[in-house]
Amino acid sequence: MIETIEANPDTIITLVNEKKFIVQEPVAEVVEKVVSYKTRIHGLPRVIEKAKET
Repeated sequence: MIETIEANPDTIITLVNEKKFIVQEPVAEVVEKVVSYKTRIHGLPRVIEKAKET
């Protein structure tokens, strides 16, 4: 499980077991991919954009 995600200029992902991974993707992209993965695996509903007023 992910404990923290930092940007310095590379993105560093720290897991709860204190292992660290340095990746090239920006923090926002890593977060987006994690949310997408968890949504697929756990069947969580995606955030639905607010409907435009008519």
